[in-house]
Amino acid sequence: MKDNYPEKVAVEEEIQQASVELSEEVWIAILAKLDPESLQDSVQWVSKMFHRLANDSYIWKRLFLMFFPDEVPEPFPDDFNWQSEFHYLYKKEYGALKPEVRKLIFSIITGATEEACKSVVSLEDLQAEHFILIRMATRFDRQVVLRHFHSSLRQQLELQEEGQLPLGWAVLFNQKEVVHAILGEQPQLINDYKLEEKTITQLAAEVGHLDLLEEFLNQPGNKLNTEKIWELYHCIARSKQLALFERFRDFIENNARFAQMTKPDTSYLAGLYGAITIFKAAIIPLHQEKVDWERELNQLPPELYFSTGNTVDFAAVQQRIQELAQKFVDLDPRLFQEFLGISLGLVYKRREAILKLAKITNDDKLKHLIIPSATEMLRDGFKMSIESALSAASRHGHINIIRYALDNKLFNINELLLGSKEDCLLLHAAMFNQQKLVRFLLDRNANLELTLAALIKLRENPLEHDADIKSGESSLKPKDFSELIDLFLVVLEERKEPLTCFRLIDVVVKHNKIDLLKHLFSVDPGVINLVDKSNRTALYSAILAQSEECISFLLANGAEANAEILYAAIRVNDIPLVQDLLARAGEDVSALVNAVYLRVLTKSCLPRFQLVRYMDQLDPIIDSLKNPEMQKLLLPYIDKEKAICDILAERSEQDFEQRSTLIRLRNIIDLNDRLLDFPPIDKKKLLAFVETEPKQNTNTIRTELQYEINSGKTASNSDDLAIVELQVKAMGYRKGVNAGRRKSANEDSLPATMKLPSELNKLKVYSRLVAAYRDQPVKIKKLRSQLQALYFEAYLEGKRNSFEARSSSKRKSEPKPQVEKKAKKSKQTAIEQKPGDEQPLGKRKRNSADEKETQERKAPALESAQPSRLGMFANKKPVTGNDVSRNRPAVSASTTSVSSSDSEEGQTVYSPSFFLRPEDDSQRSAEVTEARDRLPQGDTQSKESSYQQ
Repeated sequence: MKDNYPEKVAVEEEIQQASVELSEEVWIAILAKLDPESLQDSVQWVSKMFHRLANDSYIWKRLFLMFFPDEVPEPFPDDFNWQSEFHYLYKKEYGALKPEVRKLIFSIITGATEEACKSVVSLEDLQAEHFILIRMATRFDRQVVLRHFHSSLRQQLELQEEGQLPLGWAVLFNQKEVVHAILGEQPQLINDYKLEEKTITQLAAEVGHLDLLEEFLNQPGNKLNTEKIWELYHCIARSKQLALFERFRDFIENNARFAQMTKPDTSYLAGLYGAITIFKAAIIPLHQEKVDWERELNQLPPELYFSTGNTVDFAAVQQRIQELAQKFVDLDPRLFQEFLGISLGLVYKRREAILKLAKITNDDKLKHLIIPSATEMLRDGFKMSIESALSAASRHGHINIIRYALDNKLFNINELLLGSKEDCLLLHAAMFNQQKLVRFLLDRNANLELTLAALIKLRENPLEHDADIKSGESSLKPKDFSELIDLFLVVLEERKEPLTCFRLIDVVVKHNKIDLLKHLFSVDPGVINLVDKSNRTALYSAILAQSEECISFLLANGAEANAEILYAAIRVNDIPLVQDLLARAGEDVSALVNAVYLRVLTKSCLPRFQLVRYMDQLDPIIDSLKNPEMQKLLLPYIDKEKAICDILAERSEQDFEQRSTLIRLRNIIDLNDRLLDFPPIDKKKLLAFVETEPKQNTNTIRTELQYEINSGKTASNSDDLAIVELQVKAMGYRKGVNAGRRKSANEDSLPATMKLPSELNKLKVYSRLVAAYRDQPVKIKKLRSQLQALYFEAYLEGKRNSFEARSSSKRKSEPKPQVEKKAKKSKQTAIEQKPGDEQPLGKRKRNSADEKETQERKAPALESAQPSRLGMFANKKPVTGNDVSRNRPAVSASTTSVSSSDSEEGQTVYSPSFFLRPEDDSQRSAEVTEARDRLPQGDTQSKESSYQQ
């Protein structure tokens, strides 16, 4: 190198002396005719002057307009750099080709055919990048160059002059006669022959020979399906030629053979291949139509818009279409039949047909009928098209497509794509390593927090990335996103803006990235107080992830330690952290612990359909609360009864359905006493709280709770079966008490149809019993029979107690008998009246003997041994034998009768004495005697009459 240095200096001086004779404008005009390869690799390194001239804007503008005339942005930005933009597009389009091929493409584009024909082209060069040399020569109609390629190919294939090209190459060089001759002899080749895994139909589309392509598509033997048609669309879109694409699209859409096939979205194809002219042609009409219909919608009277909403009056539309069919006789009748032929269920297709008619006819009345619906439909359609196009463009780094959409306000730079929670333009560009696009979006002030969070997550969990790629295309992502992450962190510092994305710090602490956490904290200290939708902070996430370093940093820098934080610490069974949080709470420690306890109780007693959402939270925290060390820390601060009373007090009026509240209460007690193994809850304290509530709202709860208290059993010293039995008996007792309060109640009767209460299935303790017998249906049946017997027994007990209480209250309210006073008065009357005195005519005064006779006549007769006679008069409604056998409950003889007060509405009612057998009668007489003995002296007769009734 040192030996050549003097020589190099001499050459440079010689060039500088020669260049003095020509002005810079002349040199620029000369250099402008050079290919980009020569300018970049050779000319600019000749001298300082040539370096300056080779980078002149005029040269690169000329090259840009020559290579990419359709890529000039609209509107044109003031800071547009022709050289850098050219290099980006040139490298993207032709960077994978060999330098010799790139120079040959330059000769084809500039029309330097002589230079192109001097080049040596290999078979590999002709097949490169989907036959790009043949495509470029065909696109610019360079027939001389095509003949040169053809000659080179024949030489390499060693064909004689009279020999034919293989079918695929004949299609590529548009040799129709050869193609027709081969297919005439072997028509099956239209499907079987392949070159580079492409059929001859695809080859014709790839190069852009539409005449041949249409011939192939019309061939009856060509096996075309939706997938193959889509491939043809891709081949045409790859050429980026709008005229070629539109001609092909029109041919497909107007061909009846392909009418029922689904066609790809043009906007998406344009975004995928960066075809800006095709993109504009597709998206501009959609946007303009959306704007026009929104303008029409805004001109509607408000009452019309709000009354119709997004619905369509199809009857009115159908009537109007029939009127238009008579008015527009020149239009194709199929346009009107298209709507009428769509079934009523296909609402969206009917709307499309109406919209199509409204556009063609421009009928104001028809427009007004569908304006709200059409506006929504067009808005959704445009949104889907623009998002699919930009999603594809961002993955492949097509800045021209994205710039046009952003500059013309067709899309917001931070808007999420295709309904995703995190996918945006910046994230797609970063994931697919589109560095130029990433920098472009950052310069446009794209929000990078969500993308940074996603990149950190992908770096820490690289296997998740493939699941995030929806398109199935090969990703250009690097294995490590560290370079991009560092870039984003630098940009965050430069912007000096408050951080707003909780997901960013959430991902950082979940992966225990203490260095990133400190960096974010230095950018914005308020980041540690960001919350998610559930009002949870980064400290909560760090605890669940057990990120020790991040937890310590957050607590040391002022992160709030509330009940949510303590809940999370208990959930992960972190004893030292729980101790630390309790120490930090100070005087509020009791309130903090009880808030956590209250939350556990509340969530554990949710309905099943809601409980499923929290099972992943409840199972770990219940296991943790069983830990003796954890109980030792928490139990001194827990007031269990107060927490339960708070739950009952916070209920709404609609929620306070007493049986529902009882189920909830029992499940809470079961959780505390059985699952958590905490000290048993004092039901007496709960009862004292319930008694402070209005009596009419708590009768059921009071009765059952008092019954359980009187039983003297607790969950801590009973098994699940004993607890279920006790609760079932309490339910039966309460039902019996309610039945005994009715005036027409019979003391020892059951309803005709009486089953176990439905709320039994909602009890957690009962569910555990049934789950233990899951594969033993006989045991489950036996269990229910056992519980049913207890339920009936408790029902009768409650009914008897209620009956006795009601009778006792009646006795207290009755006045004392007036027999003695009447007897004295009669005696006095008899003394005062002299014997032999005649009584005056009229009604005779009653004496004591008359009163006694009247009382005996009113007293009810005792039940006799002939039940048929008594029953005949006692039962007002005749009962057949069939009714008896069908409705008679299978219980003991003393409970065989059915009370009208307890039977369900509309069911048969039976007299108690109608079914008594002699042994039943004797037993009942004994019961009457026993009841008489229990009554106070002097009131036996009246109580006996009441009891019999």
